Amino acid sequence: MKKILMGIILLATSCYLYADGGETRPATKAEKIFTRTVLETISGAVPESFAGFDRRDTTEPYEPEDMGVDIERWPLNVGFYGNWVNDELELEANEKMQQIADTITGDINTSPKMQALMEKKDQIEAKMEQAAKNNDLDAIGRLAKELEAVAKEIDKGYAPAVDAIPSEDYYKIHTGIRVNTLTDEYSQSLVKEITPVKGYKTLYYHDTEEGENKRTDRVIIFMGDWSSSIDNGVYIFKLNKKNLPHTTVQSYVIAVEGKKEYTQKFIDNLNWEKLKGIMK
Repeated sequence: MKKILMGIILLATSCYLYADGGETRPATKAEKIFTRTVLETISGAVPESFAGFDRRDTTEPYEPEDMGVDIERWPLNVGFYGNWVNDELELEANEKMQQIADTITGDINTSPKMQALMEKKDQIEAKMEQAAKNNDLDAIGRLAKELEAVAKEIDKGYAPAVDAIPSEDYYKIHTGIRVNTLTDEYSQSLVKEITPVKGYKTLYYHDTEEGENKRTDRVIIFMGDWSSSIDNGVYIFKLNKKNLPHTTVQSYVIAVEGKKEYTQKFIDNLNWEKLKGIMK
């Protein structure tokens, strides 16, 4: 069955310099207060609920114990992540998945065509096992191609049911809000600029890949003083950082993943004034 990928599906993340094992030092009082204040502010700016979606599994405010040495040379990164779930739609999705499972175990598996394909697959596998015992490499190669062809036919038989399985964006919104990210990059083939949200540069991300590896659509909003360019088919964003203490909010990158009609409702319910209130 189709794998359901979560928002990280997807999102690019920022991390402290010491994440790869670099030298650390104790966090200062200012860094602790900054981190907690930023997370409390974002937590208060995102909606508790909207359009039947309720807040779940969001980042809790905390104070870091350690920081990377020399971290004060750059604006301090903070990340907030969370999910909003529509219980009614999730129940509907689960019912659909059960119906599809019943179809696979019933109509598809018991169809004469599928049974014939499965029997052929078993026969080829038995021949391959015998060829392996005889060290008959030519026969193994030929049978492998036959097995691959049969496997493709079997996949075609299951494809309509598998494709009908609802993905998580049917009932879930995932949001990531990154503070003080310095750079961000996206393939030009996957994103397009759309009408700015609240005057901020905004991208719409749509993965053109099909199948289980397809990533969820998302809206990406860049708050702050950003420069953007395109180089070799890649959108490149760079924060024009100001000469301010590193414990200052200079930017947000807000990524909201899910169906377009739901992501828009989430954006409409954000408290933008609260976010702007701590940004310099």
